[in-house]
Amino acid sequence: MLRYLADENLRRIIVRGLRRHCPSLPVYIAQEIGLSGQEDPVVLEYAATNDLVVLTHDINTMVAFAYDRINRGLAMPGLIEVRLNSPLVIVIEDLTLIALATSASEIAGRVIFVPL
Repeated sequence: MLRYLADENLRRIIVRGLRRHCPSLPVYIAQEIGLSGQEDPVVLEYAATNDLVVLTHDINTMVAFAYDRINRGLAMPGLIEVRLNSPLVIVIEDLTLIALATSASEIAGRVIFVPL
């Protein structure tokens, strides 16, 4: 099972929904683990060090920093870009499916857009 790190801009209703829908799924929030106010590269480095797949709505910078890590050959356990204003039920189901049916090696070095 994958483990998620929700960055600061991810809507908390998604985290609450994931935790309710699949209580065994590890979902960490950046602010809860001391990453509040940190720049995207710091969040991605923390995720890489701790084998966490990052969840974000930040298409403007986070995706570019993720691709930069990949291009430089740095560890990048995965980034999931959750499109804003997507139906919550679909987002939560997709994120649960990805976490339960995808291995860490399948998502490493990839950027995925949800809903699928």
